Amino acid sequence: VSFDLTAQKGVSNDVSQTGALTAMTKLSEAMTRYQEASAKVQDTKADTRLKAWTKLPQVQKNIILLGGVREDGTYDKEVTEEMLSILGCSNGAQVDQYLKQVMVGHNVRLEPGLCSALNKGIFIHADDTTAPKHFTPFLTPPISDDEDVAENNDLLKLAVQTKYSENDVSLLTKMDVSIPMKTQELKHQVKNIAGLTARCLGSDSLLYASLKDVADHIEKREISYNYEFRQDKLFGGNFLDRIHWRMHRFFDSCAMGDAEQIDLDKLDFSDMLQQVERREYNCKAPSWIQKLIKLREKAPQDDQNSGRGGSGGGGAHGGRNKRRSFDQDNGRNQRVVNTKLSDTCKLCDGEQYRFIFHVGNIREIEKPKKKNGDMMCMRFHSLGYCFKDCRFANGHGELDADETKDMEKFLGKARVARRRFMENQRGRQGTRQRSGPTAPVDVEG
Repeated sequence: VSFDLTAQKGVSNDVSQTGALTAMTKLSEAMTRYQEASAKVQDTKADTRLKAWTKLPQVQKNIILLGGVREDGTYDKEVTEEMLSILGCSNGAQVDQYLKQVMVGHNVRLEPGLCSALNKGIFIHADDTTAPKHFTPFLTPPISDDEDVAENNDLLKLAVQTKYSENDVSLLTKMDVSIPMKTQELKHQVKNIAGLTARCLGSDSLLYASLKDVADHIEKREISYNYEFRQDKLFGGNFLDRIHWRMHRFFDSCAMGDAEQIDLDKLDFSDMLQQVERREYNCKAPSWIQKLIKLREKAPQDDQNSGRGGSGGGGAHGGRNKRRSFDQDNGRNQRVVNTKLSDTCKLCDGEQYRFIFHVGNIREIEKPKKKNGDMMCMRFHSLGYCFKDCRFANGHGELDADETKDMEKFLGKARVARRRFMENQRGRQGTRQRSGPTAPVDVEG
C-alpha cells in the first residue's frame, strides 16, 4: 500500500498528511488483529495436542517416552513434536495424511489399523500367537498396484468425515497384515517402520538406529536375502515376525517407567543379520502366518463356488450364501444404500444377481472402472445396496454419464453371456432326455 504525501491542488499539506496517518493507523490495527487471531488458532491447536497427550494412560506415556531411549541409556522427558501432532489428529485418516506429508522419500502405504492405533497412542502388542498389530512393520508395506491390495478393506477412506469411536479401535487395529514376498518389499517395510520410529520416538533413539541398520543391511546384502526367499517363500514373514516380537518386548520393558529396567538387548538384531550372511538362517513360519496363508488359499476356492450368493458384496465374486447381521456397531456388515441408482443399470424383475454376475459368466468380460481407476461394485450399482466391508467399497458412489454407459455395456454383455449359457444348458438337457433318463440339470427359472 502506498500513499501520496505530497500536497494536492486545493488540499493543504496538513489535511493530506492527516488522512494518510489515519489510513496507516487502521492498517496497523487490522494487521494486529490478524496476528492475534493467528496466535489464538495456534494456541488452540497446541492445546488440543497437549490435551490428547494428557489423557493417555501413564503406561502409554512411559512406552512413548522411554521407547525413545538412546544407546547411552538417556531419554527425553518430553514427547516429540511429530508424536504430539499425531495424537492431536481427530482420527486415523488425518494421521495417514499427516504422515504422508512428513515421511517424504518413503515408499509407504500406511495401513488403517496402524494409523488408528497411533492416534490413540497405542504401540504395544501382547506376547501371544495372534497376528501382529499396532506399531509393526507388517503394517508399513510399500505402495503396490497389485489387485490383491484392493481386497483389503480401506476403512480410513470410509471414515474420513467422521471421528473414530472407542469401539472402532479394536476393529481398525485388526487389519490384514502385509507379508513381504521379495527382498525389495522387505527392505521397504523395515525402512518405513524405521522412518515412523524417528517421527514418533525420536531420530536419535536406539530403536530407530537398530531398524535403520537392518534396512541398510538388506540393501547391501540383497543377494543373501534373495537366497533366503528362494529357500522359503515365507522368509520375509518370519524375519519381520522376529523383529516385531523383539520390538514389542522392548516396549514391555518400557511400560513400567523405570529406565533401569529397559531391555536394550532386545534391539540387537546383529545375530539375525549374521545368520543371513552365513546362510544359517533357520526359517520356521509362526503359527499365525500358517493360519493366515491357509485362509488366503481357501478364499479363491470360495470364489469358484457356483452362484450361491455373494460373499462380500463386491463385484464379480461368488461364494457361499452366508447371512449377514446388521446389528453390529463396528462398521462391518452395515448396509450402504445407493440413492442414485440408475434405472438402466439395475437388474430387471426375474434377474438374479448370483447368476448374472457369476464369476464363470463374466470371466471374459472386461470389468468397468470408475474414472479414478477403482473397480465398480456390481452389487451397489445393480441392486442398489452393498456393505461397508465390501472389497470394492471404493467403487461405490454416484456414477457420471460416461461411467453409467460403461456399467450399462457391462451389464448388457453379462446378460448375453447368461442367455448363451442357458441355451447351451437347455440343449444339453434335451440331448440327454432323448438319450435316456438322467439326473436333472440345475437351470435358472
